[in-house]
Amino acid sequence: MAGGFSVNIDDLYQAADGVNGTIEAFDQQQVSQIGYEPSWVGHPGLAGSMSNFLGGWQRGVQNLVSDSQSIARSLTNSADAYIQADQAATEYAGGIFKGTGADPGMVQ
Repeated sequence: MAGGFSVNIDDLYQAADGVNGTIEAFDQQQVSQIGYEPSWVGHPGLAGSMSNFLGGWQRGVQNLVSDSQSIARSLTNSADAYIQADQAATEYAGGIFKGTGADPGMVQ
């Protein structure tokens, strides 16, 4: 593949930190904190619909937070995996050049 690709590890960690910061903001603002009294609506059916809507909204926020946590973990795990692969390749290549590693051209 001509040119290959590169990964900026710091960007992966920064993206994970950004997602985690957003999660913290969502956790601090619960839908249940919205000031709401059924009597304010003026109609029992509409008040029930409003209550159902807020409950569904809260579940949606919880799902969004859960999915975001998975994304942040995946970003961090990806950055860690790139670092480990880079370290392993460096150690392997260093062994070859020093004459202490296996010859990659030899089939075992």
